[in-house]
Amino acid sequence: MNHLIVVQVDKNGQFTYSDFATGREASEIEVRRGDRIAWYVSRDGKPAPYSITFKSASPFGKKSLKVEKGGLSPLAEVTAAWSGVGMQYGVRLNSRLEDDPEIRIDNPDDLPFTGHENAPPRPGQLRKTACAAGCTAAPGDWILFLESEDFTLKFDQSPFASGETTLRSRGGRTASRKIAHAGQFPYTAKLKSGPKLEGTLTVEAAMTA
Repeated sequence: MNHLIVVQVDKNGQFTYSDFATGREASEIEVRRGDRIAWYVSRDGKPAPYSITFKSASPFGKKSLKVEKGGLSPLAEVTAAWSGVGMQYGVRLNSRLEDDPEIRIDNPDDLPFTGHENAPPRPGQLRKTACAAGCTAAPGDWILFLESEDFTLKFDQSPFASGETTLRSRGGRTASRKIAHAGQFPYTAKLKSGPKLEGTLTVEAAMTA
């Protein structure tokens, strides 16, 4: 599947994202291996030079894409072999304006066995929660954590499709992760300023037919 993300930057430097085909908000999109993505960026209605940069892992095998004349970028194919991982990327204009949207990788064939493969999964929801609040979710949902400052969050046991037990925030939020396992998952979050917060992610088992 091809995705065209339209990025508009207004005179106040505010970024808005939309899917060209559907018109839906697209600051967070979900893709699969083999999908192709392109961006069209404009400022005040005019094409503007920009770059797309992944500051950690990239779903394309390369960490940056520059469009020096602005407008439409080349198509980039998703080659990531993992699943259940959200990756923030930077959209940066030459004027130094920058924003941090997110791409979520979801390759169903790469998910670990959960014991409920005969039950059709319901569409997952994206859940956003403060570290101290805890959260209730279901397998197939995505979750990201938010605070007013950066933090490191550690689980004793991973509930995620990616198998990760440690999440680190950027700009006070983690990238989202897909939940793959049911159960109670206590965690501890250490804020950059020093305090520790504790919470529990409760993942309710999917109903089987």
